[in-house]
Amino acid sequence: MSQNQIQILFFGSKNKSDTLLYLGGMLRNLGKKVLIADMTAVDLYKHSYSLDENLDLLDFDGVDILLNIPNRSKIDQLLLSSEESLESYDVVLYDVDSLDVLQSNLWSEIDANYYVGDFDLMHQKLDAQMIDYLAKTYTNRLRRVTFETSYQISLDAIEAYITEEIQWTSMNFLFENDEAQEGNRVRMQHENIIPLKGLSNQHRKMLTEVISHMFELPNSDIEIANKRFKWFPNLKQKVTS
Repeated sequence: MSQNQIQILFFGSKNKSDTLLYLGGMLRNLGKKVLIADMTAVDLYKHSYSLDENLDLLDFDGVDILLNIPNRSKIDQLLLSSEESLESYDVVLYDVDSLDVLQSNLWSEIDANYYVGDFDLMHQKLDAQMIDYLAKTYTNRLRRVTFETSYQISLDAIEAYITEEIQWTSMNFLFENDEAQEGNRVRMQHENIIPLKGLSNQHRKMLTEVISHMFELPNSDIEIANKRFKWFPNLKQKVTS
């Protein structure tokens, strides 16, 4: 890992692939080279965003996605086989959605841990196990992003299933899933672009806050850079085998 590289773990059983791709797109607009490591149990990015499931490294609208990762320790080897190196990236985002993956990898060098969840009861019960594991094994200082629903329920509902004492160290962003968000995800999958213009104000605010924490930049600087940046996506996915 390079000295200035930032590595962030995003965990939770909820599908958060679109959120990480939006984050990657905004970081790209700031001139950062970004890698998303797909460590989901069902290889979510491979099945949802890749045109060729035999590829290990995918260039998705200027954001690299590493697929087919058997273990975090194999990432360097996979990148080298695709003529890349882990050290070349400014930011590495890990997407983990299961306790098994958390337990079978080492996370001691992670710069920040974000729990991304919602109020689905099954998700909360599964996520509580991951939260407890990270708290007992690494740190109980976690950041949280929560997607709410029209059904009003306390943000602390998940606490009923967590046994460890957690220090949530950043503000909690609550915003409701909507049809536009689901439509943007489908658009990403079929058009292979990151449609940042379709982001809701609250979603953009959350991502801006995450980036601000990464680089200690004022939110206004991030917003201005993303407004000025012009990205011309490829007509087809550019892929590296």
